[in-house]
Amino acid sequence: MAFQTPITIKDALERIHDREYALPAIQREFVWSQDQICALFDSLMRGYPIGAFLF
Repeated sequence: MAFQTPITIKDALERIHDREYALPAIQREFVWSQDQICALFDSLMRGYPIGAFLF
C-alpha cells in the first residue's frame, strides 16, 4: 500500500475549496459538539499529534 506525502490542514482545506478534493455525503448525522470541534482545532493549532485523515 502506498502512502501519500503528508499535507497540512490548511492545504487540505484549500484543495477542498478549489474542488481538488470532493467531500462525500456521510452516512450518519454529525455528532461532535461545538466544544469538541473547538478543542480539535485548538490541538491542531498547538501542533499536537493527531490520527491520520483518510483521503
